[in-house]
Amino acid sequence: MSDHDFEKQVQVRLEQLKLRPSDAVWTEVEKNIRRDKRRRRMILWLPIALLMLGAGGYFAMTQSSGPATQDLVKQAVPSSSATPNNKLSTKGSTQTQANTDSPINEPVTASKATTGETTPTPDPSHNSHAAAGQQPATQSAANPSVKSKDLNTENKLPAPALAKQPIKKPARIKQQPSAVPLAVKHKPATPVQEPVVNKEQNTDIETITGNDTRQPVEDSTAMATIVPAADSSLAQVIPVDSLAKDSTATIAALPATPATVVKAKQPEKKKGASKWQFGVQAEGGYSGVTEEGLFGFLKSGNSPVADLASPNFNNAISMAPQFPRPVNKASSLSMGPAYSIGGFARRTLSKRLSLSVGLQYTYLSARQVVGTKVNNNRTVNRAPSTSQLVSSYYDANNTQEYTNRYHFIELPVTLHTQLNKGKRLPITWDAGFSVSKLLNTNALHYDGLGGVYYKDNTLFNKVQWVAATGFNVQLFSQSAHPLSIGPVMRYNISPLLQKEYSTGQHLWSVGLRATVLLKK
Repeated sequence: MSDHDFEKQVQVRLEQLKLRPSDAVWTEVEKNIRRDKRRRRMILWLPIALLMLGAGGYFAMTQSSGPATQDLVKQAVPSSSATPNNKLSTKGSTQTQANTDSPINEPVTASKATTGETTPTPDPSHNSHAAAGQQPATQSAANPSVKSKDLNTENKLPAPALAKQPIKKPARIKQQPSAVPLAVKHKPATPVQEPVVNKEQNTDIETITGNDTRQPVEDSTAMATIVPAADSSLAQVIPVDSLAKDSTATIAALPATPATVVKAKQPEKKKGASKWQFGVQAEGGYSGVTEEGLFGFLKSGNSPVADLASPNFNNAISMAPQFPRPVNKASSLSMGPAYSIGGFARRTLSKRLSLSVGLQYTYLSARQVVGTKVNNNRTVNRAPSTSQLVSSYYDANNTQEYTNRYHFIELPVTLHTQLNKGKRLPITWDAGFSVSKLLNTNALHYDGLGGVYYKDNTLFNKVQWVAATGFNVQLFSQSAHPLSIGPVMRYNISPLLQKEYSTGQHLWSVGLRATVLLKK
């Protein structure tokens, strides 16, 4: 076989060989594709973000430059665009012309007649306040005592140059007039003032008296609203047109007193009371063991310890017992101390109903009389057919008192119902149930055939259901931590022993419960 044939065969075999990638390879390929797509998305989002950033900067610069433009419009207003509000109308037939020494004299005709009384000179004390509150277009009125004639003489601008300036109309800006009190001093001989309000601009106010002679003010650089300063018998007139400003004329006005704005205090919205309440509770009383139902404990001497070795006489076999029967029966059980302590969370369902869930530790006990403890091995009978070897036991000589102790951990669920409508002293009925887990006990069982007491914790029910009810009265209900106190009773529905060894014994307790709310 030649080398070429061998190579051809190898090539044919390689072409026939088909390799299928594993799932891990496809997973890596998919991750790489998604990574590339994410990079492309980032590249697309970057120009859009830059465009939005530039647009936001442009709008911010536009908004910030708005007030400066309005100030320039206010300052550069020629005298030729003066509105009728800049001309003072007076009552009378005579007209006077002021500032005759000024290089530019533009007589202004008055539309109202005057009675011959001349306009008093503005008070310099008021001019200083008025000039301090305004910004003139060309120069500030630093010296309020300079007369209008001197001010017009200092104006060196030629008339032709001012005539060629373009006429710009002032921008109308709605501004609220500053609240300045009017100082009015009444005189018996002074006639009643009649304010005349111009319809074109409601912000300009003119005060016309019976004898008043107004002089028109001429200014070649800016408009000005001149309000004459009246004597002590006349009311002071306050200029309210914020657009008209004059760099050379002094305006008589009272000093502006800043208005004090008192914001009404809004009533604070009280947060709604939380429907959840947390607290702790404690119980104290007595407990016992009963065989004849819920009220079997009322009968005296009716709660003996369980005799698990009692024979069944229906199926009794005639044979001698292993141990002789004791003469005395098992001693009766008496009540012992009981208590519980725990916490709970309560939720309000309505005005009179609430539900609580808690966690608590419960201790129950019962007392009986037994004999001496013997630490020897002995076989005891748990039932007629079963027996058990124990390492220690108590005889039945009845020489000492023994306490059977039961330790439980419980999850109670209780429904609370308020019986009355009173808020100062509410009375509540509590009813509920709990799941109880037996943690430990030292209770004794009785061997009726051997006449001895012994321990065997495997015979008890580890999980028991408990029903509880009671009443309580809430004290200090208006305080942050109200206290509730009242009687309570509980009964273990489940039998104390397992079903195979049960003799109908049930635990019960009665006592007093106290509850304190930590968060009302």
